[in-house]
Amino acid sequence: SFLLLQLFIFHVGLKREKITTYQYIIRDSTKKREKAMLANKIRHRRVQELEHAGNSVDAFILKVGGANICKKCDPVRKLVVQEIENAEYHESCANSQQEEEEGAVRTAVRKRADVDDDSSSDDDDDEDIKNSPNGSANGGSNGISNGSSSLGPPR
Repeated sequence: SFLLLQLFIFHVGLKREKITTYQYIIRDSTKKREKAMLANKIRHRRVQELEHAGNSVDAFILKVGGANICKKCDPVRKLVVQEIENAEYHESCANSQQEEEEGAVRTAVRKRADVDDDSSSDDDDDEDIKNSPNGSANGGSNGISNGSSSLGPPR
């Protein structure tokens, strides 16, 4: 009965987050994968730092940091996390700059399209004047009477 209660509470939490069980599993596996990648980077970086440290106090500190006694005290972990944060920051800055440039290009294209639409409508008016029999845009009814009426023959 405890397991049923635990399962019920788990699904209530999923409903509250508005995610499915599948989405939860995917998110959980992504977190685990990221955690494993971080651990591998830290392990690799620790080996590099130990090679450079030799047999000194620095080497001792690096080895103690690797013992997982105090993760906040681990100098290698701090370095790797800081490198990752810097890379993410620079990537987000580059993305936002690229989005700004793309937005400026879209705005310029829209303005150009608006100008082209305005000039094409002016060209249409010019073509109407050229194609009309009397040379006016409204088909010859320019407000001046030529003495003829559409009701009968001219007098």
